Amino acid sequence: MKLSERALGECRREIETACRMPIQPQALHDILELVRPNFERMLDDKPNDPPEEKAYHQRRWVLDGEVMRDNGRFVGTFAEFFSNRGQQSEVGFRELLVALLIVAAGCPAGKDEFKYCENAERGHETIHGLISTFVNQLSKTPA
Repeated sequence: MKLSERALGECRREIETACRMPIQPQALHDILELVRPNFERMLDDKPNDPPEEKAYHQRRWVLDGEVMRDNGRFVGTFAEFFSNRGQQSEVGFRELLVALLIVAAGCPAGKDEFKYCENAERGHETIHGLISTFVNQLSKTPA
């Protein structure tokens, strides 16, 4: 199993454990697919990598794994919060995306030029617009 697969699995389990509401399976899959290229680029060995680069990938996850598992828990908790406040019965893609973007904004894990959650917003509304719209909708939801 590639290191990126193991790392994404660890993050997935943390999201699922922290979120006490059901999560739409496709939504969770789609969120993880947004960050998969970053995990692969940062953690997986390439065919012609020298031995020191391969050892670096292993050390990278040792250094970043705890922070990223914490981030998974934060994503699960925020996603649950947004679904709960929106009076939904399960967590969907939009709640997971907003949670991921909030957590990614404060994530220190990664190399100087790459972050694990970088570019998760690509193909979606701007971060500010997405979060503002979502929070405004929550504030209008009757309690």
